[in-house]
Amino acid sequence: MVPMKKFTAKKMRILGIILVLFPMLCRLMTVPVSSNESEVLASIALPKESTVLTEASAADISVTGTTGTLVLDQELLEVPVIKRAYLTFDDGPSPNTDQILDILNLYGVKATFFVNNKEGEENILRYQRIVNEGHTIGLHSSTHIYRQVYQSEQAFVADYLTNQAYIAQITGVTPVIYRFPGGSNNSVSKLDTSVFINILNQNGIPYYDWNAYVGDAVKNIRSAKQLTENALNGCNGKNDVMILLHDLTEKKTTVEALPAIIEGLIERGYVILPIDTSVPSSTPTFHFK
Repeated sequence: MVPMKKFTAKKMRILGIILVLFPMLCRLMTVPVSSNESEVLASIALPKESTVLTEASAADISVTGTTGTLVLDQELLEVPVIKRAYLTFDDGPSPNTDQILDILNLYGVKATFFVNNKEGEENILRYQRIVNEGHTIGLHSSTHIYRQVYQSEQAFVADYLTNQAYIAQITGVTPVIYRFPGGSNNSVSKLDTSVFINILNQNGIPYYDWNAYVGDAVKNIRSAKQLTENALNGCNGKNDVMILLHDLTEKKTTVEALPAIIEGLIERGYVILPIDTSVPSSTPTFHFK
């Protein structure tokens, strides 16, 4: 038997280096020749599905890894601002309600109707149509007679409940949200309106004022063009707008202006929404101060 040669420490170190480098040299021989040294090194040292994110490459559009794609485009990181518009109609229903609903249906948008108690079969059908077509119905007092609504705290509560019960009986929906006749800061109430605001707050009842006004409540009838300009100018510089309109028999130019108002809002990037009664906090309240 031929005796094995003894390996010195020096020879062992050399053998270890060979064993480490041999797999790398074999892999290098399979890499295509490239003039780009970094490509060669990357193909040797990195997994096939990974890419190194260095300081120099941090501005690249994307980095693909084994778990997906990380988007680094700065423009994509900026969250766009959602502009919301709420069309609200007070004092209905009226003979104009049907035309208003037809226009809203044509444009595929939903609105909010703050209604009073109106009798008659035609009005009953209008209440029902508002609800059945997916619009929000809210309360605006049963009579809209200021001296009765704001006579006292008890009178205010009684009027609210009467308004609510009437609409619930007709539509099967119990409205909760409220809009003060004349607004929450009106000067027609003998009592300070904070008294009535406190009643609503204590009972968790949300109320809504407005921050854009078309100007159709004045006695002098304004043209559809004027109303449209007022509505759109009232939106300037605002991401959220609640627009006050009126649903009364004599407000025919309001109906005429509605298509142009809707188109103008859409052109300005607004999403037109009804007040969300399922999550009231998701809708801006626009309280007067």
